[in-house]
Amino acid sequence: MAEGPISRKRKSSYLVNYRYSALGVFHLLGFEFGTGVAIPQYQDATFKLHFPDKKGSTSIFGLGGKSDIELFQSEDDSDNAYGDDYEDLRYGTNTGVIGITRTHKLGRYTKLKVVAAVNAARTQTHLDTFALDSGKIINYSGLYRDNSTQGKYTFNATVEHKFNSKSSLRSGVRFHQYFFELNDSVYNQDYGFWVEPTSFSGNTNLVQAFVNERYRINKRIKVNLGLSFSMYGLNNSMALEPRFGLKYKVNSKYTISAGYGLHSLLPPFRIYFEEITDSLGNKRKINQDLGFMRSHHYALAHDFSIGKNSRLKVETYYQHMFDVPVDGDGNVYYTLLNQGADFGVNFTENMQNNGMGRNYGLEITLERFMNKGFYFLNTLSLYRSQYTALNDIRYPTVFDSRYALNLLGGKEFYFTEKTNKKGKTSKASMTADVKFVVNGGQRHTPVDVVATEQQNEVVYVNSRTNELQYQEYARFDLRIAYKVQTKKMTQEWGIDIQNLTNRDNIFSTQYDPETKEYRITNQTGILPIGLYRITF
Repeated sequence: MAEGPISRKRKSSYLVNYRYSALGVFHLLGFEFGTGVAIPQYQDATFKLHFPDKKGSTSIFGLGGKSDIELFQSEDDSDNAYGDDYEDLRYGTNTGVIGITRTHKLGRYTKLKVVAAVNAARTQTHLDTFALDSGKIINYSGLYRDNSTQGKYTFNATVEHKFNSKSSLRSGVRFHQYFFELNDSVYNQDYGFWVEPTSFSGNTNLVQAFVNERYRINKRIKVNLGLSFSMYGLNNSMALEPRFGLKYKVNSKYTISAGYGLHSLLPPFRIYFEEITDSLGNKRKINQDLGFMRSHHYALAHDFSIGKNSRLKVETYYQHMFDVPVDGDGNVYYTLLNQGADFGVNFTENMQNNGMGRNYGLEITLERFMNKGFYFLNTLSLYRSQYTALNDIRYPTVFDSRYALNLLGGKEFYFTEKTNKKGKTSKASMTADVKFVVNGGQRHTPVDVVATEQQNEVVYVNSRTNELQYQEYARFDLRIAYKVQTKKMTQEWGIDIQNLTNRDNIFSTQYDPETKEYRITNQTGILPIGLYRITF
């Protein structure tokens, strides 16, 4: 990473950052870290150019990157993280973003911010399957192909006006023009031909407008009132979202805050363009009428100051979700709320906004701000995540791990400034950071062993959806960095060792109908990542 001035006189500056896959480098050097032959290869670059002027500032930003990974079970008998038995997966993606931001003063109390940007991402997936006979690979054939591009043009405009010391208003509009080139195909092994669930080229849009009023009633009480409106151009779905927030300063060390908001979210765009083919060969797009998923959010927080440099925050929350996409054709256990825990996303042919769910919990945060080189940030979350199936029974979602503990702390050691023979002064410091994470394991559904043996494919006990849970996830990380600062630049060298204890954390389990055994796939083991940063 490099950062520095373009023109000291005009106070313009630049920032450039480049990354390359650390695992890819280690693999070339002969080091392995628990991923088998599945070595992620990625690289990306980002930049930002900043030009201030008398009326505001203009910034130009961009990002570009590519990544590839091959999960080939046919080439390695060891455990490949994230790979299924008897499948070879090749996945790659290219992405890019470029845009411009303008902040402009319209008057003494009014400011305008405009953002225009375009981004696009292309994904390519090749999934093949095979069988084994006496240890030899047979029946190698294609199973799934995807070659798709998604992107959007974005324009945002926000105006903020300060009426007086007590009141300010912020309002704006957001316009997103999405474009798609979606192409995927699945091989029908029963009939021996390829089926295209998605073949769509086109565009759609999302328009949003919002207004937010901040008002200070007195020295102790502040109020936030907001209203947002969204309209999805594909099917003209609309959502109106009121927001409310209240902050009450009881005394100099204790503050209470409460809030409510109605939030809306669109399902993944690919759902809208899935197709089915009837017996006459006619194709029909499905799920075109899906609207927004909706959610009522409630929160109550207590914030305590502890001395000059620390604070304790205790927050409770409740989230009631409705209009969640579910299966309208009889799979009463399916809900979109269970998607996102792994690489795949499963859609049904007739999705309807009839589902419900809820999240609620308690979060405790103990924080010490950086003082004399020492800081820490510790959080404990106790929560539940559930959904109501179409049989009116409540089940845990796959994310219902129940608890999460994060402990983070560090110390920066300062060394005496040094001056060389030429009179140049430099100062150095060393930082040591530790992080410990532990949370309840991911949930999963038990396998119906009898039905699986009869059908020779995995069958789950849906009435016990997400009843089981993996062992807890735990990880200890250590980061050490050395920094040298001179008048013209700062250099930093560091190493971040993730999962220092090399603990085996479960990623997934798969039941093999042939061996009648479960296969456990663990997440990445110990992983050191090097760092070098230069700032001008």
